[in-house]
Amino acid sequence: DTTRKVEGSSVDIVNEIQSRIGHVNKINMSLWVDAYAIVQYLPNSALFNTTRTPERENMFQWVGPISTSRSYFYTLASSGLTVQTMDQAKALKSIATPVGWFTYDFMVKNGFQNIVATSRTSMDAFQQLINGDVQALLMTDLDVKWLADLSKVPLSDLTQQLQASDLKDYIAFSLNTPATTVQQWQQHLDAMKTDKTFNTIWNKWFEGYTMP
Repeated sequence: DTTRKVEGSSVDIVNEIQSRIGHVNKINMSLWVDAYAIVQYLPNSALFNTTRTPERENMFQWVGPISTSRSYFYTLASSGLTVQTMDQAKALKSIATPVGWFTYDFMVKNGFQNIVATSRTSMDAFQQLINGDVQALLMTDLDVKWLADLSKVPLSDLTQQLQASDLKDYIAFSLNTPATTVQQWQQHLDAMKTDKTFNTIWNKWFEGYTMP
């Protein structure tokens, strides 16, 4: 969807860092799988939000954290399903999540056989749950809030079940980006947290949610 505006707390944070540096690069939207591949080799490129996992640690240079990445299994409240253990999650018929996301990697690593992964967008995975095409969705609480708002779906229609992860999101720079650039970005982000600019941006989008 090329008409969708590039907006959100992380976009505001990145734009603020860039304005403080005095050099503004255009933010491009891309499918996650494509962007994730590109930033692994393209110098002076960055990808956000990227969840910092042990498997990804040595693949990028990290600036952050800029967001939380607490993922949960979600079901439709009307389904009456209960997912309180990993075994219960594995016993479901189907769980949606986007390909390439850390949530997808988590399920593969933990031997889930019921993954229904979409290679397009997080909204596609969200809609699979809303439409009843799958029994559950594995996604972060912030993404679910965002997608529910966009879709005009009340959060009360969903049940937040078992928590699968408690991680944080960063801006991931390619390894061949100069370390001085990465340090400059981190210093400006730290300053934003000190002078409370970060808090103001966060609360504009996610008031009531714990900051990273």
